[in-house]
Amino acid sequence: MDKKKRYGVILFLCCMLAGCGRTEEPVADTGEIFKDMEYYPKENLQDGEQMTLPERSGAVWSYSAYVSNDGVFFFSKEEGLLKFEDWESNTVYPLCAKPNCLHDSEECTAWFPADETPPEALYYDGEYLYFEKSGDAGETIFYRQNLDGSDRKQLFLQEGYLASGVVYDGDEVYYLTAMAGGEDDQGTAMVLEYSLNCGKLSGGKSEQLPYRWTVKLGDVSLLGKYERQVVLRHSVQTGETESDGWPVSEETLFVLNLDSGEITGLGEGITLRSDMFETDAVSDGIFAEQYLDTDPAGVRTRNGISYYPSSIVIESLENECAYQMPGQVWNIWDLTVLDQKVFYYLLDEPEGEPVLTVYDLKTGGEMTCSPELGDFQIFGETDQWFYGRIYGEAEPEGKVRILKSDFYAGIPAYIETSGEW
Repeated sequence: MDKKKRYGVILFLCCMLAGCGRTEEPVADTGEIFKDMEYYPKENLQDGEQMTLPERSGAVWSYSAYVSNDGVFFFSKEEGLLKFEDWESNTVYPLCAKPNCLHDSEECTAWFPADETPPEALYYDGEYLYFEKSGDAGETIFYRQNLDGSDRKQLFLQEGYLASGVVYDGDEVYYLTAMAGGEDDQGTAMVLEYSLNCGKLSGGKSEQLPYRWTVKLGDVSLLGKYERQVVLRHSVQTGETESDGWPVSEETLFVLNLDSGEITGLGEGITLRSDMFETDAVSDGIFAEQYLDTDPAGVRTRNGISYYPSSIVIESLENECAYQMPGQVWNIWDLTVLDQKVFYYLLDEPEGEPVLTVYDLKTGGEMTCSPELGDFQIFGETDQWFYGRIYGEAEPEGKVRILKSDFYAGIPAYIETSGEW
């Protein structure tokens, strides 16, 4: 399919020159720049139709734990320790190699004081473990160390608090920082200035990129990266409230081209009140949304639970197109897009059990999973594993992993994890 020509909006910058400092005075909320934003053109994906998918990229989104084929690197807030859950030996241990260490003081290379901010955004590249840890003044600091905690080194420091979402991509790490920019004109709301940054892991340097967003009563999040594009979420409270008193937010999801500064909208019409979006496959160039039909006439009820009919849209960052998937699905748990496949639920009969279904975007094939797999709620993947929990079971007993080969073969060979991460 030929890419369709589209005209995006060139991002207004809070700061006109690349690399300059913050503006002295807070500027107007940058939500205005989204009013004329273009979205990807939509096409219908027919039954059995496949999508042209690129090779999978190596970008990794991280906010806390890092899951690999061999296990999970995570920080135990209860114990104050950097730890590893080894999936080969089914053991969990601190990342400390000191003999006879009690793992409860600064002498331990895995221990962090409880009165300090914990390590976040863990990532292991096969040689070093990387993480972020906020400084005493709220600055964002990235570190690198060996797995046993030795040779810990500060890589770079950036003024401002770390905002949601960090993406590691080869030798680079992309992250948002936020700084207070004063109060609004009425003096009633704090204005925050968000900046996009890029750090070099090998060189130990970071630069503030010329992309900034100023918001009040809201936030900006980094959701992922594909090639030279990053996906972000801009959220601002509208001043309205739901019937239960919760504030209503105006959500804007968009792709930013790091080379041109052009932005393109994603999830047209997403409100988060009746819809949802899925970001696990952004590094593969895929962003997905599930649109619910909240008309009471279409709701099905099973065991006291209401299921709403919905449609799924798959947005290809490579093809610059939004594909409407065929048929009607149901909003059971979360929409999941992993392993270049879409996971959703069907209800073939009004009173039937929901059936976990998988649509392969590369082949156009659809498979229904065995009932033994129907209660598996997938959280994420590695090259070899899916991991998640058994729906209805309490953690940590309910947190499990399963080989992809077993899952696709319909074999419920779940392996329990520690549940600490």
